[in-house]
Amino acid sequence: MIKMYIDAACSIPPQRIGIGIVIYKDKQQQQLSIPLNKALNNHEAEYEAIYQGLCYLIEKELHHDIVLIYSDSKVVVTALNRKSAKNSWQQPYLDKILPLLNQLHHYYIEWFSDKENKMPDILAKRALTLRE
Repeated sequence: MIKMYIDAACSIPPQRIGIGIVIYKDKQQQQLSIPLNKALNNHEAEYEAIYQGLCYLIEKELHHDIVLIYSDSKVVVTALNRKSAKNSWQQPYLDKILPLLNQLHHYYIEWFSDKENKMPDILAKRALTLRE
C-alpha cells in the first residue's frame, strides 16, 4: 500500500506555486518539493499537486499498488471522488487527473486536516524558494 500526502502553497501575488508531496511505501519515505511558475489559486494549486504526485507514481511504476491520497482541500477531494466538476474552472483539472487515477490499481482520496499535514506543507513552502 502507498500513502501519498500532498499540499500546495501559492506566492503573493500568485506568480508561483510550490508543491509538497510525501509518499510512504512500506517503511520508505520519499519527499518532493516541486516549484512551478504558474499563477494559480489555492484550489488549482492543490489539483496541480495531485497531478504531479500521480505523474511521479506512474513514472516510478508505483501505480500497481493500492494508493491512498490525502489532501487538505475539501473542494478537490470532493470533486475527484465525485468525478465531476462543480464549477467550470475545475473541469480541465479533472480531465487531466481522472485518466491518471484510472491507471492506478486501486485508490482512495481522502481529506486530511491541514494541522496534520505538516510535512507536505513544509515541502510546498520550501518549493516556493526553489527555481523551476
